[in-house]
This record gives sequence, structure tokens and C-alpha cells, in this order.
Amino acid sequence: MDEPIIGIKQYHKHIWLITAANKKWVMKEFSNVESLARQVELTEALRHNGFTNTYYFHPNHTTANCQFDHKIWGILEYIEPSKKKFSYANVREIKEAHQLLKRYHEVTEQLPMSMKTKFPFFDQINKWKQRYKVFERNQTYLKNIFQKIYYHPTCIGRNIL
Repeated sequence: MDEPIIGIKQYHKHIWLITAANKKWVMKEFSNVESLARQVELTEALRHNGFTNTYYFHPNHTTANCQFDHKIWGILEYIEPSKKKFSYANVREIKEAHQLLKRYHEVTEQLPMSMKTKFPFFDQINKWKQRYKVFERNQTYLKNIFQKIYYHPTCIGRNIL
């Protein structure tokens, strides 16, 4: 980095917050150089194609990898959390989330196939089926706990998206 580091704080096991003199960064561990390179390439392609709702990597990643303690690290832009917490608590927030996800998929559909094949296959449908099964098993319990907090009569039985 080209500016003095003021502080470092661990967020999770593989994620650190770096406070530099003029900017904050996130330092994230990657499993290998290839997965870091894929992530750098993806975020650059997203931004290049107009999807700016993502972080960018520190410019040093164009010329070198951050490697120490036999581990590969990515240095990403720190994005300040919104002052207003996003919670899916109303139809407007649900629609905003849907529009953002829709825009992300529109942009990734335009990426060249050569880039798409670099990413390992991920069975998203199976993942969501498993989550749904867990949700079904816990539905009664969850309904009793969260009914007052997240119950929205305006959403029941309607296609809000």
C-alpha cells in the first residue's frame, strides 16, 4: 500500500479491516492465487459493464499478489455500511433487492463465455432446496418468533416483485 497504515482489526477468521491514512480497506484471505485472480477479473468486468454496486480491488493487484504467512490475500475497497439498515421489512426494500439482483444477472449474462467457464460450477438450485428444507422444518418455530416483526399483510398472497 502506498499510504501509512493506522490500524488493523480482525472482523472474521479470514477478513481484516485495514485503516490507512486516507482510506479503509478489507484484507480477505483467498484459497489460492487462481481464486483471487478470478475475483479480481469478475469485479473489474462487472464495473466495466456498468455494475458499480460492488467493491474494487486495490490497484496493486494488477502487478502483484499480496502474500504472507504462506497465504494469499486480496485487498478490497471498504464500503461504508448504509446508515439505514436494509432488512426486507417492506415491499420497497424487497423490490430494491430484486432490482439489484436482476441488474447483476443482466450484466453477468453479457460476460464472455471464456470468463464464465473460469468459475467452478455451483449448484445454486440444490443449495436453495436444502435451505428450503431447513426452513420448512423450522417454519412453525420461526413463525411464532418472527410473526410480529416480519409479518406484512400487504405481501400475503401477492406477487410483490
